Amino acid sequence: MEEDKVVVFDTNGAIRIYDPEKYDQLTKTLGAQKDYIQKMDEFKSIVTQTMGIVQQLGQAIEKEKLRAIGSRNVVESENEARKNALVEAQIHLREKQIELDRYIAEYNSLQKVESEQKAIIQRLSLSSTD
Repeated sequence: MEEDKVVVFDTNGAIRIYDPEKYDQLTKTLGAQKDYIQKMDEFKSIVTQTMGIVQQLGQAIEKEKLRAIGSRNVVESENEARKNALVEAQIHLREKQIELDRYIAEYNSLQKVESEQKAIIQRLSLSSTD
């Protein structure tokens, strides 16, 4: 057997003979591969965590968006309710003004009737005393 060869057992227990330079290169490559796989696993973990955070933030944003839309709807409906209440109050005021005008006309009419009746009573009183 040559001295510049390395004897190793593989994962199946078989004996392998390698050139020392190539064996060193192989072990370095395997080490680099393990480091790469470890870094990729770490990267995958970081990406998974980041995606989880992004999804949580997305859900929180969506929740706030829905709450903002609900608040806007409440404000808009409050404005509509105020406008409707104002219109109803104006209608009620017009109805009461019409009713007041009718009562004033009736009052004036009754005053006229009263003054006519007083005049008739006075004439009758004067004519009966004559």
